[in-house]
Amino acid sequence: MGGGDAAVDGIEALLELGVNPMKITVIDIQKPAANPQERKKLELEGVRFRYPLFLQEVSSEGVFVHDSLGQKEFMEADTVLVFINEQPGLDFLPEELQKDRDKRGFYHREEGSFRSSDPHISVVGDVQGAGLVTHNLGRGRECALEIEAILSGREYVPEVKEPLEDDALRPQRALPVNEVDIEIEEEHDRCLHCGICVQCDECVNACPREALTRVDHEFSVDLSRCGGCGTCAASCLGGVIRMVPR
Repeated sequence: MGGGDAAVDGIEALLELGVNPMKITVIDIQKPAANPQERKKLELEGVRFRYPLFLQEVSSEGVFVHDSLGQKEFMEADTVLVFINEQPGLDFLPEELQKDRDKRGFYHREEGSFRSSDPHISVVGDVQGAGLVTHNLGRGRECALEIEAILSGREYVPEVKEPLEDDALRPQRALPVNEVDIEIEEEHDRCLHCGICVQCDECVNACPREALTRVDHEFSVDLSRCGGCGTCAASCLGGVIRMVPR
């Protein structure tokens, strides 16, 4: 259930475990939001993507679904994996706090603080709304700093993060180091989106004129083919490619 990038990651894990791709069916209420290239690769291996299909019921034999016209169908299944956004389960919280949730079940805090209407309860992470892992790691760290300040009787001052200059993001300026000399940082201090090329080839696949190519670890641009459309920069997951005036 669900056809986003999380579902693709889960399916790839299943294939590594030896599951027959011909026995995997993905159902979604809309056109799957997963990366088109990754989805196409799975389809070529035999994974089926069906949409729009709306789930009605899950039984021990399979799932009951219906399409946009209301036509019902039963699909046999021995395992159902769910890769969809869900509401946080917070029914255990005090009744007064339940009133602070929006229609989707999320909490919205005041800017610069993670405290809820109850001074003993802070709100952080997916209970604020669906987001990236990197966002939640950073917010969790900020929330911990606020709680520490409160317990210490100090005023909490939110961190102010200044954007880096472009020159600081150029890989050419980085000096190679030996792995044995690297001091491992704490997980909450590490950045999981480092802004360097991880050779995912998204730019190569996205280029409509096939102007971008990669040989081993080196990329090159055929300027006779490049039209300057910026598709490569838009598709770059790490934000490495940038468009500049010529």
